[in-house]
This record gives sequence, C-alpha cells and structure tokens, in this order.
Amino acid sequence: MYCINERNSEFIALAEKSAQPNDVLKAKISIWQEENNTDKFPTLKQIGIEERKDIVQYDLKAIGALNSIVGIRETIRLNTKEKPYIETNLRKLLQGKGVYTEQVDMLFDYMRANNIQEISTEDLATRLAAEYSYTIKINLATESTFIQKSSGFREESEDKIQAYTD
Repeated sequence: MYCINERNSEFIALAEKSAQPNDVLKAKISIWQEENNTDKFPTLKQIGIEERKDIVQYDLKAIGALNSIVGIRETIRLNTKEKPYIETNLRKLLQGKGVYTEQVDMLFDYMRANNIQEISTEDLATRLAAEYSYTIKINLATESTFIQKSSGFREESEDKIQAYTD
C-alpha cells in the first residue's frame, strides 16, 4: 500500500472537494495508486467518489483507532493456539479508544472472511476504509403552505415568507 501524505497539496484539494473522511479518501487513493503503479493522484471520479454536495459524513471509529495505534502495534493478528489472548488484548485496546464491540467484531470477521492471519495495522485500516465506506445523499425539500387572507394569499415555507395580493 502507498502512504498518502495528508499535507500534500493534491490530497488537500481532493479532500476539500470530497465528502469522504480523510481515512477513506487516503485508502481509496492508495489502492488506486497501487493498482495503477503510480504515485500520481487520481481524480475523485477515478476512485468513484462524488464531489461534495449535501452529504452526511460518517466514518468507523475502528479505522480511526487503528490509525492511532500504528506506533503501538505494527501488526494485527488473530488468535493462535500458542497465543490465545491476542484478540482479547486488541479488543480492550480498541474499546479503550471508544470503538464499539460491533466494530471490533467486524474487524475480526473481515480478517477471517479474507483469510488474513496477520496484517499491518495501517493496511488493515486502509482496507476497512475502502471496504466499508459509503456515501449517503440527502435531498432536502421544503413544504409550502398557502393561507388565505383578506388581502390575498401568503406562502409560508421554512426559508421565506412572501405576500401575494390580487
């Protein structure tokens, strides 16, 4: 996986246009660079991200927590017969950083489903961000109400009130 510098001007420009959290954006850029054997930055369209509009931003606490422990734990491993408490120790560490039990379970389920016994902490965070990122669009509409007054009709809506007369 390629390492993406968040201070790079090209990354900053993409982040400002994107509604994705930085971890997700870095993951998608890294995968695109690896697949295309380049260190150039893609466009948002090339990595399947729409430009920012009315979008809800949400990211998994597990991804942020994994990124925060990169210096503490270089790799994440599943339990073995020789070391049956690896997952318990990691679970305690991540939950201490505010990660919900369901997200920790998802992390281990992802590793088992992809037959990963050991992976670098940074690569796991990148893969989870790429796998479990979604964009949700919200389209807002206002409802207008017309009230009959002796001087005419008045339209009321969330953002404006206009008077109408005959």
